[in-house]
Amino acid sequence: MATDGDRSIALVAFDLGGTTIHDDGSINRIFVEVAGRHKLAADLDEVQSFQGRTKKEMFHVLATRRHEDWPEAATSLAQEANEEYEQRLITHYRENPPQVVDGTTATMQYLREQDVRVAITTGFWRAILDAILESTGLGELLDASVATDEVSKPKPAPYMIFRAMEQCGITSVRQVVAVGDTPMDCIAGCHAGCGTVIGVLSGTHSRAQLERVPHNFILDSSARVRELIETGRIR
Repeated sequence: MATDGDRSIALVAFDLGGTTIHDDGSINRIFVEVAGRHKLAADLDEVQSFQGRTKKEMFHVLATRRHEDWPEAATSLAQEANEEYEQRLITHYRENPPQVVDGTTATMQYLREQDVRVAITTGFWRAILDAILESTGLGELLDASVATDEVSKPKPAPYMIFRAMEQCGITSVRQVVAVGDTPMDCIAGCHAGCGTVIGVLSGTHSRAQLERVPHNFILDSSARVRELIETGRIR
């Protein structure tokens, strides 16, 4: 690829749900079902407002609301609910492989042909991430993948991007492109100091919502990243 000092692209870090794979609603639907089983009141609108945070954090917020004066009980309840949620999702994705966003596989293949590393950073835990990578075959296209339980803080902290850089041997954040469908994804890219931050509209957030946070581009989907490179808009 064309080079410009340390500004040549070396790594593209994609979010997973809503960015690389379609979210058919099962993520939030299963969350609400599990929350209900544990008597944690939550509806889809509230879950949507949490988007970009880990589900473990979300369960803890709901459990704290129920046990406001009993933090130990809230922590225990959140842990139980999260464990059930994870197992439900693992089973779901193994039995129902999610659909990869159209054109994203081809874009990842193109990036690798250009000697650009490809990574996934996600709010899912490793067991769920592995189930998705196995069922979709995406794992074969990746140079790195980072799950939320492998860093000290989830997005919008920059640590998943840093971990992906470490796995790929990339030392300059200016050479990293962060791609995601939530405001938290874009903020994480900004916190990491990425050379380019891209929001995509293939998830559950609108253009207006993404425009409120720092970004360089907003695209219809992650498949359009290739066009930015081919036309020299990012390099």
